[in-house]
Amino acid sequence: MSIKTESSHAQLERRLIKALILFIAVIVVYIPVMGGGYIHDDDQLLTQNPGIQRGVGFTDPESWRGLWSMWLPLEAKDSSDYAPLASTTLWAEWRLWGNNEPGTPPVFYGIGAPGYHLTNILLHACCAVLLWMVLAQIGIPGAWMAALLWAVHPVCVESVAWISERRNTLSMLLLLVILHVWFKFQKDGRRQDYILAVVLFGVTLLAKVSVVMLPFALLLTAWWMRGKISRSDVKQSIPFFALSFLFGLVTIYFQNYRAIGQEYVPIAGPLGRFTGACFALGFYFYKAMLPFNLILIYPKWHETLPRVVQVLPIFFFIAVFYAAWLKRATWGRHVIFGLGFFVIMVSPTLGFLKMAYLRLTLVADHFEYMPMVGVVTLIVAGLAFYNAQLSATAKFRLRIVAACTVALFCVMSWQRAHVFSKAELLWTDTLKKNANEWQALNHIGVIELGQGKLDEANMHFKRAVELKPYLYEVRNNYGLTLRAKGRMDEALDQFKQAVDINTDQMIVRGNYADTLLTARRFQEAIEQYLILVKVNENPRVYYNMGVALFALGKD
Repeated sequence: MSIKTESSHAQLERRLIKALILFIAVIVVYIPVMGGGYIHDDDQLLTQNPGIQRGVGFTDPESWRGLWSMWLPLEAKDSSDYAPLASTTLWAEWRLWGNNEPGTPPVFYGIGAPGYHLTNILLHACCAVLLWMVLAQIGIPGAWMAALLWAVHPVCVESVAWISERRNTLSMLLLLVILHVWFKFQKDGRRQDYILAVVLFGVTLLAKVSVVMLPFALLLTAWWMRGKISRSDVKQSIPFFALSFLFGLVTIYFQNYRAIGQEYVPIAGPLGRFTGACFALGFYFYKAMLPFNLILIYPKWHETLPRVVQVLPIFFFIAVFYAAWLKRATWGRHVIFGLGFFVIMVSPTLGFLKMAYLRLTLVADHFEYMPMVGVVTLIVAGLAFYNAQLSATAKFRLRIVAACTVALFCVMSWQRAHVFSKAELLWTDTLKKNANEWQALNHIGVIELGQGKLDEANMHFKRAVELKPYLYEVRNNYGLTLRAKGRMDEALDQFKQAVDINTDQMIVRGNYADTLLTARRFQEAIEQYLILVKVNENPRVYYNMGVALFALGKD
């Protein structure tokens, strides 16, 4: 009896050590991010989010009204996407961490961005441990190594190092909890576990709707475990499908009517969507295998590559699935399970439906955060099975290769995390790899303008305007740079066009009015100030309008 107890204690100790290694590996790899700031659309989701900024602390009724506006966004400005659970975590942290960006709310300044980054990193570390537990729960060979490789995989950096991708780290954690509960239900048949899994799925959809494909993955799991999908399996999946359908409709509404920004979202016809999806599927598989040359915003290769080239990946997947199906009694079953999970979970982001992010590019690393588990686990499990049949010398060599791969991924992720540690580094890196990306040009221009590098900012804004002449944002920024350089006529032309593009942007109209005042075009400036005062009684606007009136000799 004592021998069994000691063995149980030793086993628990080994598990704790392995879990600790996973956790520490994530913390170490993401050290560069902990001192990082806000990047990309962190302003829209966090630092300039009216729902999050509303009120002070947890006891202020206005704070709770702000939270309610994110759960029930009645106006378009309240939310451009529906992920209220993820937003709620940021709402709570805003009242804990505060903000460290000068010139923005709240009244108090806490540790700011590092706090939000730390939460994301801890969530990712917990995901790594949970992934190991789930894979071990269903008997996947090499479960711990698969979890480790996924945890330090460079493709994951974008999801962990970007505050706005809280939706990814949070939904991944919840998804793994669902799978753990679901597999318990499959083993023990306890109704409580089934109900809990359904409830957790609904909660997860509130964090990120792209998990809508989970019901298909659960049916695939049933087939993998028992070799068939029974009527009972289909019946059990119905509540999951019902929730997926409901939240899918909500997502379609938000993406079509509240898409981020005003830029045109290109969406091709059926053939174009199919070929683009084939390309994206191959791209994601390739990056899971060889995560080199990662970019925040990838070039739009699918718009230039011949369609015959774009569809090539689908032939690879068809061939693999066909071969695996023929061998489904042995190794094929596992290949279909791992690769099938990858295809199912990545499918919502392949471009079949209109998404706001498609205005930038077809593919993105953060779309692969969750689906990549299928590819990584399949490869590691296959090598673990193969390893059992090798000689001692061959096993040692394989372990060396595995250790080197983990070390390489750690170094690559560390370097990638460093790129994400500062907005300037991130946009500079993006421009080096994608020179015609207007978002990178615009963001790096804003940074350079703030630093007084007018020539560099002017060059980048000018190029951004050439690429996206219909965007008020880039024209406004270009106008600010031209004004700073003293080129008033050119600046006024940019501001005028920006105002014509979007008449509701009062900040842009204010820039136009102020520049008209500086250029001594007083009557035109007054016309713009009169529009501004109807929207917002800003003392500065009244003062500047008074200056213009005085210059014209009017009381």
